[in-house]
This record gives sequence, C-alpha cells and structure tokens, in this order.
Amino acid sequence: MMEHFRLERHQLLTLTLIICLHFQNLNSCFSLNDEGFSLLRFRDRVINDPSGALTNWNDDLGVTNPCSWFGVGCSKGHVISLNLINLRLRGTLAPDLGNLSRLKSIILRNNSFYVNHQRLYY
Repeated sequence: MMEHFRLERHQLLTLTLIICLHFQNLNSCFSLNDEGFSLLRFRDRVINDPSGALTNWNDDLGVTNPCSWFGVGCSKGHVISLNLINLRLRGTLAPDLGNLSRLKSIILRNNSFYVNHQRLYY
C-alpha cells in the first residue's frame, strides 16, 4: 500500500512539472519565498551599487529562498542576518525589511541610506 502511495505522489509531481513546462510558467511552480521578496524590495530601493554586490539578488527560475545571495545569512532556510558592510550602497531603507521576522542582525556600515528623506550614516 505504501509503495502505491509513493508512486501516486511521484506521478503527481511529474504531472505538475509537465503542466508547468507546457504552459511555460515555471515561476508559478518554483517561486521565491516571502523573505526573498522582502529583500528584493530592499534591493529595488538601492539606487547605487558600485561593486554590483546585489546582482545575484534575483528571482531566477528555481530559486525559492535567498540564502545563496551575497550578504544574506540563513539558518534552517530563514534569513537571520544581512551583512552589506563597506559596499558604498546608496538608497532608501525599505519597510519590507520588517517582514524578516527571524532577522537578528543588519550590518550596513559604510553605506548611505535614507529613511523618510533623512540620511542615516552607517
């Protein structure tokens, strides 16, 4: 009976992949998690990234969480730290960072960010 269940589950996964490929909509099959979207909104507010440090922050096909992104530290698949020290980034801090409920540290030293048009020095 258990072998029958595994076979059905395998068939269901295969069918799902075939449907995704058929409609060429893999983003709906493998989508970035909420933490990743919050970090992308942060990245979207960075107006100057002279070293290109955030270029691998994207929602490429098959990426479901941001743990492989530069400066992002994770534990058990959740973002716990953001270390973007000495990158000379410039922009506005996104309120979406508040959605990172497991975040324990943010290091933004030697960058220039604004909050409500007030400059914050790091």
